[in-house]
Amino acid sequence: MIKVLRSLIVGPLQDYAPALAEELERVGYTASSASQHMAFVAHLSHWMDCEHHGVGDLTVEALEKFFSTRRAAGFVNYRTLKSARPLCRVLATSGIVVTSTAAPTAPQLMVERFAGYLAQVRGLAASTVTCYIGRIRPLVLARLEVSRFGFDGLTSIDVERFLAKRCAGEAVSSAQLCVSAVRSFLGFLHLEGTALSVSVDAVPSAAGWSQAALPKDLEPEVLAALLAGCDRSSAGGRRDHAVMLLLCRIGLRAGEVAALELDDMHWAAGEFVVRGKGNHLARLPLPVDVGESLVDYLRYARPPGDHHAAVFLGHKAPHGPMSASGLSSAVARAARRAGLGTIHAHRLRHTAATQMLRGGLSLADVGLVLRHQRQLTTAIYAKVDREALRGLTRIWPGGS
Repeated sequence: MIKVLRSLIVGPLQDYAPALAEELERVGYTASSASQHMAFVAHLSHWMDCEHHGVGDLTVEALEKFFSTRRAAGFVNYRTLKSARPLCRVLATSGIVVTSTAAPTAPQLMVERFAGYLAQVRGLAASTVTCYIGRIRPLVLARLEVSRFGFDGLTSIDVERFLAKRCAGEAVSSAQLCVSAVRSFLGFLHLEGTALSVSVDAVPSAAGWSQAALPKDLEPEVLAALLAGCDRSSAGGRRDHAVMLLLCRIGLRAGEVAALELDDMHWAAGEFVVRGKGNHLARLPLPVDVGESLVDYLRYARPPGDHHAAVFLGHKAPHGPMSASGLSSAVARAARRAGLGTIHAHRLRHTAATQMLRGGLSLADVGLVLRHQRQLTTAIYAKVDREALRGLTRIWPGGS
């Protein structure tokens, strides 16, 4: 039980202190972390009192003003709107919803509609939607806020100029992502009845050779060292070991591991459900070693409580579901601890594919396991099947 000093919080928020303490305990805050959080709320309540704000006056704009004051005062923690989420949940149970009072601008409304189109019509993952929005927002601001031209008069030259400026100095993969975002945005504009004079097919492609690179897999001894580097006596080590087995044995993407839910695990059948790109569902077998590592994590390391359906949770309060980037960062940290340099999650997917190929599976079978929608995507792994490629090479003239 987290103890609350009633004298700590005075002002408009003092009546909500006990409920806030219960909420912090529910989501897994330690006593020390909860004390720091309560001190932050005490500061907020004191500031509201000085500003003559009641609880009903607490809006997004008011919070932003408070956090600006807090940052200017030199505070190094609890400096953003994210810090107020537990308090906002407590207030919401009392019918007090903290929202923005400012009317949304035209660019904000368009970005929100585009995000809805990507998620609902295109079926893209939340992480992809975020990436696309980040690349399109400058174009939306330029057309609707700066120049106020709108999109009715958009031309192919405007699109080419935007891409040339936006992609200057970018890596090929980033430029290709920007092009994909622009094409999706044009499809969205056409659906809204604007920019009809610009064809999606007219958007120039980012220069880059298809299938040019070799998949960067890990040698068996390096993979073994990476897995051995997980301290399975700790909660974080158990979690990271299970995550890396899903990546390197089955070839899941980091986003697919992050999206796994408890109900996706069908233990009796030895199978589990994967949510792939475009919300495609696939049922895959669960290897014994992967299943054992998962059970070890779920029984002894997963934070207690049933308020999250995700399999993998963060070990720091409030124990929210791990994101794809969080999982990849966990792999990178484990690699650095093992003295292997930087290794990201997708490299383990490449490792799974090359191991399956070298183990005798055909390219078609590997593509099925990896859930590739195009055979060309899987064909890149043919380059790492050195034994098969050796039979295709000719003897060098004059060589032995």
